[in-house]
Amino acid sequence: SFAEDADGELLALDHSGRISRVVAQSNHASTFPRTVAETGCFTDDDATHPAAGVIPYEVNAPLWSDGTDKGRYIYLPQGARIQFSESGAWTFPDGTILIKNFLKPFQSELIETRFLVKKNGTFKGYSYIWNGGNSVLLNGAFAKEYVFRTPNGLSETVNYSYPSSAQCARCHNSSLTNGALGLTTEQINRENAEGDNQLSEWSRLGLFATSLPSDPDLMPRLIDYHDSAQPLALRTRTYLHIQCANCHNPSNATMQSRIDMRRDAADSAMGVVNVRAQHGTLGLANPLLVAPGSPQQSILFMRMDTLDETVRMPPIATSRRHEVGLDL
Repeated sequence: SFAEDADGELLALDHSGRISRVVAQSNHASTFPRTVAETGCFTDDDATHPAAGVIPYEVNAPLWSDGTDKGRYIYLPQGARIQFSESGAWTFPDGTILIKNFLKPFQSELIETRFLVKKNGTFKGYSYIWNGGNSVLLNGAFAKEYVFRTPNGLSETVNYSYPSSAQCARCHNSSLTNGALGLTTEQINRENAEGDNQLSEWSRLGLFATSLPSDPDLMPRLIDYHDSAQPLALRTRTYLHIQCANCHNPSNATMQSRIDMRRDAADSAMGVVNVRAQHGTLGLANPLLVAPGSPQQSILFMRMDTLDETVRMPPIATSRRHEVGLDL
């Protein structure tokens, strides 16, 4: 809700009960490097080869980003260390830089490089758009149409979204992972391109403030939800965990939907099965969040399936249906 105070100043009330006022925003991007090359994080102009200290990594269960291929990197300031947690969120020092390259699927053409930089205890996002081998820093949300190739060799026109800093913060909130999605023990605990365990490699490189408490083989590890050899229920819960739980978890007080999508939450504690929807019916006569055995009568499925951006989940950063997720 919105209101004016006695001086005519605009106030905003959000779902947590917090009242905020509107203030002029400083141009936080004005001093940030205007091109990817100017950041010094890569040794070439096309963000192909990371500079010294910029470490590539992979995750076990990747977030759906409209089917784009992705390259992931982390940089820590000299002498800075990550506070490691085996089962909880890691804590990153100020100056940490997380980088993700987004490429057209099956085409190896860069369309976006996204930076998350930790300043004063909070990650702030910056996005660069690529055009003809050149990158430009965006000052806000932007969208552009691209032609993507599909796995069956066809083409699809996609309205690709570049997020603003505020939109980055919606997903990269502090409720589950301290703002660094994908950088948890269960995601990083896997083999890298050289066949070495990433947790062990990062420990040898001195990225953690303490030694690993045990062998990585004994630590949590997410499965790849694409792997049909894994149990279906585990694949599905893993998908909901990485796709939804960053917002939909009990620690996020700003969520109007009180559901729990974390992988380790008991089915009965998720708050979705046979639970009536409270925030929109999508035209269903009996709008349940999950109606067992009836996807087309389940709000959760319908929000994932629609392309209507006013009701779609996730609400930002994707405009294509994810058939693997929908099938699960």
